[in-house]
Amino acid sequence: MLADQDGQRLIGDVELHLAARDWYSHGHHLDANYNGVVLHVVVNRAAHETSRQASRMNAPVAVLSTAPDPAYPSLPAAMGVFDGWDRDRIGELLDTLGDRRFLDRSRGFRMQLEAGADADQTVYESLMDAMGYTSNTKPFRQLARAVPYSILRRLGREPDGTLVAGVTALLADAGGLIEHITPPAHRTQLEQLAGKLGRAKRTVPPEWKLFRVRPVNHPAQRLQGAAGLLARTVRSGLSAAFAGVLTADGPDRLTKYLQEPPFIGDGRASEIAINVVLPYLHALGCEGDDASLRDAGMAGYGVRCRGRPMGRQPASPRGWASRRIADSSRPLDGSRGCFT
Repeated sequence: MLADQDGQRLIGDVELHLAARDWYSHGHHLDANYNGVVLHVVVNRAAHETSRQASRMNAPVAVLSTAPDPAYPSLPAAMGVFDGWDRDRIGELLDTLGDRRFLDRSRGFRMQLEAGADADQTVYESLMDAMGYTSNTKPFRQLARAVPYSILRRLGREPDGTLVAGVTALLADAGGLIEHITPPAHRTQLEQLAGKLGRAKRTVPPEWKLFRVRPVNHPAQRLQGAAGLLARTVRSGLSAAFAGVLTADGPDRLTKYLQEPPFIGDGRASEIAINVVLPYLHALGCEGDDASLRDAGMAGYGVRCRGRPMGRQPASPRGWASRRIADSSRPLDGSRGCFT
């Protein structure tokens, strides 16, 4: 919810780009899904004050930076909305908001665990959410429920050479994405493998959004990345695999573990670590009274977001983790570093 200069309330979406021209290069001006945008926020100087929408309406543009757009060096810098703000104060506010968001996500996971949800299935669904980006989040979650993690764990007895292919076959078959797998020889192999492994219970395939999706973001590509990552965990379980890497080797090694080139690069792996795995492990530590795991999850978030653990680091067997976050608008149990 926003308020315009006249005090009128605006309810809708906010779109963020580095440059205003990205609105057009990404095709948003032709996509009705962006008709609900009420503010287009850009970091670099904007050449236009509004961005055209498919509905023939215009979304106002807000500029965060006073630096000239490098693509238009002759144009004067725009007046940024943060002009005059203290940069250190902005950093402190962003850190505080980030801490609160981390704890909110942890609390969401903990509520699921307290309600009796299976731990591995819980993080599996959120992991698949992250693979869907914005447009295909819901279909990926539907797929995670159509092919539960417990089904994938049955493949743990498969040889290493066919394990990734087996996970890919089950997911791609249930999701109706095998036809989008390339090259054709690999697609044929997956079709045969899906039949041998036993197809998941038939459900309505997810409705994937493919319009104007870039090839690297196609759900078939993202699914193959998820399959490669999941295949590494089926013998130990997701929770045990993630917790083991984090507590033994730290958050940077965890982020490497989440990569599956060329489908999941460092950037996406880092986002998955910050938004899914670290808050989940923090919640798991809170729920299971595991102080080392709780602290490792919280310190790992600090390292990945700020380049350093948050606050003073008490001694620990592995030497790199951690402390509880004390800066939150919700009360924390000081003895456990968890929400009360």
